[in-house]
Amino acid sequence: MAVIANAIFVSRRFKSIRVMNIWYRALNFRPALPIYYMNAMLKTSCLNSNKYPVNKGERESLGKLVYSSGSMGNLIRGVKLFSLLTTTIAVGMQPMIWRDMFVHDDRSALLTTLTLSFLSFSVMCSPLLLNLLTKRYVICMYHDEKLHLFSVMTYNIFAWPRIIQFKFEDIKAFDSPILANLLVNSYPLLMISTNFTDEYVLEKFLPLLGEEETPKRKALSFMKTMKANVGLWNSKKFSVSRDSVCSLIEKLFYEFPVHLRSYSIEGVSFEKHICVAINSLQEVKSSLHSICMAMCRFDYDISIVGNGYRSIVTVFDLCLIGLLRSLFKISKISHRRWFRASRPVKEVVAYAEILRVLCQAVDLVSKYLPKANSQCLFLTNVDADDLDRLMSSFEQLDQSNFYGRQIGFQFCSSVSNVFHVIGTALASYSTLWNHSNVWYRRYPSIVYSCCRFLVNPENRSKHIAKIFRHSDLELCRSFWSLLESPILRTLPSVVGPKLAVNELYCIQPTDVLSLQKKNGTMVNIPVPSAFSGPRHLCVRILSLHRWPGLMGEKVKDRTSRSNFLVLHCHGGGFIATSTKTHETYLKFWAAELNCPIVSVDYSLAPENPYPRALEEALYAYAWCLTHADFLGWTGQYLCFAGESAGGLLLTSTCLKLIQLDVARLPDKLVAIYTPFLVEFAPSASRLLSLLDPLIPWGIMYRCLYAYKFGALTDDQRFAEVREGRRKVSKSGIEMKTSAEECLGEEKILPDREIETEMSDSKYIRLSVELFDREFIKFLSMHELTEPSFYCLPESRLGKSAEEIQRDQMEEPNLSKSRCGSVTDNLVEVCSTVSDIFVENVSRILKDSATNVSSAVDGSSENGNDPVLNRKRLQTSTNDSGSGIFADGDPLLSPWLATDELLRSLPPTSVVACHLDPLLDDSISFCKKLRQANVPHTLDLIESLPHGFMNLMSFSKECRLATQLCLRRIKETLINE
Repeated sequence: MAVIANAIFVSRRFKSIRVMNIWYRALNFRPALPIYYMNAMLKTSCLNSNKYPVNKGERESLGKLVYSSGSMGNLIRGVKLFSLLTTTIAVGMQPMIWRDMFVHDDRSALLTTLTLSFLSFSVMCSPLLLNLLTKRYVICMYHDEKLHLFSVMTYNIFAWPRIIQFKFEDIKAFDSPILANLLVNSYPLLMISTNFTDEYVLEKFLPLLGEEETPKRKALSFMKTMKANVGLWNSKKFSVSRDSVCSLIEKLFYEFPVHLRSYSIEGVSFEKHICVAINSLQEVKSSLHSICMAMCRFDYDISIVGNGYRSIVTVFDLCLIGLLRSLFKISKISHRRWFRASRPVKEVVAYAEILRVLCQAVDLVSKYLPKANSQCLFLTNVDADDLDRLMSSFEQLDQSNFYGRQIGFQFCSSVSNVFHVIGTALASYSTLWNHSNVWYRRYPSIVYSCCRFLVNPENRSKHIAKIFRHSDLELCRSFWSLLESPILRTLPSVVGPKLAVNELYCIQPTDVLSLQKKNGTMVNIPVPSAFSGPRHLCVRILSLHRWPGLMGEKVKDRTSRSNFLVLHCHGGGFIATSTKTHETYLKFWAAELNCPIVSVDYSLAPENPYPRALEEALYAYAWCLTHADFLGWTGQYLCFAGESAGGLLLTSTCLKLIQLDVARLPDKLVAIYTPFLVEFAPSASRLLSLLDPLIPWGIMYRCLYAYKFGALTDDQRFAEVREGRRKVSKSGIEMKTSAEECLGEEKILPDREIETEMSDSKYIRLSVELFDREFIKFLSMHELTEPSFYCLPESRLGKSAEEIQRDQMEEPNLSKSRCGSVTDNLVEVCSTVSDIFVENVSRILKDSATNVSSAVDGSSENGNDPVLNRKRLQTSTNDSGSGIFADGDPLLSPWLATDELLRSLPPTSVVACHLDPLLDDSISFCKKLRQANVPHTLDLIESLPHGFMNLMSFSKECRLATQLCLRRIKETLINE
């Protein structure tokens, strides 16, 4: 058709150079109809050719599915549909093309027309080529065992499915298997052995396909063997010798070709990077071994294992296995013809540099491990000079490798991908921090920076490390405040369920609220006035339904109100974000709980430091009790739920209510990844902030001190605070040195458990789900790692919910209080939240039988004065005193509260992450709750960062962990 059209066109008149444009548009013209008839004629030789069955019942009538190409079938279909679409468009353009051919006359375009005609003819042949490549490809195959009939499906040129039926006797091997490997009644078919889903059918087709043992067959055999022997895929974790992994790393690297090992990156050879990492591994073996043997002493108990020392070892092992996996990937593709070494080698070098720095960090931690108190995870009893040297050594570590190609490598892949975006955005935003405010200069600059940091992650890493090294709090605060921008503020409104009520309500500072005390008298809750004076307090009210009375709704039936209310305080390091930025998970909570949620928009530091936010949280609680009708609430059950900084505020609010001897306390307290100690007190987990992209080392401590003292952003003033902290460190915390005195014999790790930990201290234990099965198979079958590779039995993964229930039934003094029904719901919790991400389900301890005999009345104004606090911090205590925190304010740091004060706390649920720098805060606080006989639960979550609830829209793992937090809140509602 193109040749005929060109002949006519050449014989006619030519007028302008627009002929080039005309025939360029004609390039996509395809004679689909004739090719369809050709395709139909090719199928006439088949035994039986039917229309593809549309519904599921017709497919099942063909027999059992024994072959499926999966997504490849969709790809083939897409290619054919694209070919058909372009042909249709070209046919629709023909009237315009023919009109232009006869209107214009330009003989100078004759040569151009002939050239484009040849190209047009070639393009017309593309449907034939596409159909030749794809029409033989089998999408799926069914087997009717009764009739011994096979039914395969292919696509024709119009992507219409066709069914070809035959018997096994009709199949022959194709002589020249280039585009086909089977011949069915003279009709060629292309089948791939890895797409077979039935092992029996695969064995029958295997000789015809010309393969002795296919990769699919090997995989099935491997999985069958592993399930029979060690149950790999049914286990949650695997274990392998750390020494064997190091040997395998060295072996894989030296198996690379010489030109690959000598590949240079910024003037340093690939081989030198690996050699430095291997030498560091050899030097740190003894230090790592000492940490592994001692880390079990700091666990909460036998069933809930977790502390900062374990987290450091886990991060080290993740980096070590990540380095091995990167080398394994290179070994698979390095032999390919088009292999390019730049990207994979840089990934390996990134892991090698991170491992080198981690070796230095492990060595520093091991030096101070003997001085650590087994009952206190904070290094508070270390000599002041030694502590200062420790902090200085950690600050001098090279952090520039933690924020590059492997940023967030310690977390699951979905979270790591989010941190790549956040890191690029932070680095790009920092370039505009001191830039001109003119929009036409700022916007091109940020676009250029984003592209630059995406292409060059190493440059991004150095840039972020520079920001964190200078601890620019205002820059980070401004960056976090971008979530308050008009564009990003609209995202939570689009994502998540639709709520009937989602409004910001301002409480006017006009009335002094009152709460009833235990003795029947009233105590006044004054209007918040610290630092900024009296002003309105904003709260966000969310509810799935508009309850009677809610937000002024007319009351028809008081009995139809909600019996449950959640008072929430958001996180943000005390210095940034608002209730709007945390709306993503709040909407999810409101929909699942089906009750009103009141989220407090408290004043932020450093403009409003402690105790302003605490005053506002206390006032919001009193307002909720006083205005229950306005909230559509009966006033029956109330739960405190806070994350990060919000968890601290609500915990302090509970302690303040106990001090005021208030009769009505919340029914439940849920604190999620909360800092319970606002002090410059290092711990093993807080050292993880050196590589945490969300709360880095300097920024974390500046946030804590901004909340405690106010605008401490000047480097000199921050150094003065550190000097004051160093001075008061001369005397440590006086705690019970004997574990038996503090916990009792039933809480101490048995000697056999300690021996097991010591004997297994040279092994890596990681989750199977963090790695692909091909790598796990390689690790389990390689000659170097196979002898030490095994799967952890279920008993080593922590107690199950049924075992915990049984233990609670055997407790002789177990109180049948509201907390007893919390245990009854642990099975449901574990069935709702995947065990992959929850390390150990919580263990609920005995309820307290007595209340506090006396409480403190009035407000501790002197303790809340930041000037006095600063002077107290910089004043040394005598050596015989009770410790550096003896005069600390428990409302500022709940970990400092006495047992008498903690004993009246409501049932408490603490949720923490293994890789969170604030993990030790949660572990230490739960130990104090146990010592005070407060009913509580502790959940430790794997592979997720601090602030995971804000990432639930981007990560499945974060959504599962958020469901656990929701379950802890629901326990109050279930016990209704």
